[in-house]
Amino acid sequence: MALSSIAASAEIIAGSVDDPALGRSFVAQLSGEITARDVEALAGARALAEATNVRMLMLDSPGGDVESALSIGRMVRALGITVIVPPGAECLSACVFILAAGADRIPKGRVGIHRPYFLVPPGRDIGEALRHIEQESRDYLAEMNVPARLAEDMFSIDPREMEILDDEQLRAYRLTGRDMVDREESALRLAEELGMSRQDYEAFAGDLNYRCAIFSGQRSALFDCIRTVAAAHGVPDASRLLGDGQ
Repeated sequence: MALSSIAASAEIIAGSVDDPALGRSFVAQLSGEITARDVEALAGARALAEATNVRMLMLDSPGGDVESALSIGRMVRALGITVIVPPGAECLSACVFILAAGADRIPKGRVGIHRPYFLVPPGRDIGEALRHIEQESRDYLAEMNVPARLAEDMFSIDPREMEILDDEQLRAYRLTGRDMVDREESALRLAEELGMSRQDYEAFAGDLNYRCAIFSGQRSALFDCIRTVAAAHGVPDASRLLGDGQ
């Protein structure tokens, strides 16, 4: 179904990099209008992504083909990719479906929503076609653990308009931060691996974030901080948190 937003040139570039703090990482960038070519490009880079532990997708797109955005989003979720809208970039219209798919979502640029529109007549009753894509959007967002009201609000905004979401709206729509299911699975697994109750693990994780986040990108200082906090919480073996830097 040819539903779209603003037209522009499409490009998705993927590769891997070696980072001193993160190790080998997969980094992809999607810019311009979202098209079926982007689906093919990300599918072609899947093996590269699967060979890394840290996976990121940078977005700067005014939107594009909704079906292609949904396909990309499902690949993003299957691969556990963190989705980032960098400062100065934008993620509008259909692009928001990809942002919603991130295992972690980091929107630092503009995020905007409106109702998708047809580039050509849909070949059937327009009302029926719109109801179909709205229901498909609801089902997709449910897969991504995003509230159905995002679809409701999106389809309530005229295609000629664009509502730029503020921080409060991003939180309400769960378009910022870690996916709740991914976080829950990870927390339960780590609590068990560390031999901690869930309550103790949450206190430990909160202390780690509060005391060690400032050392992000400083490998040695970060690991020293993790060891210190782990010892304070009675965690004798912090190696699971340190990866190959233990």
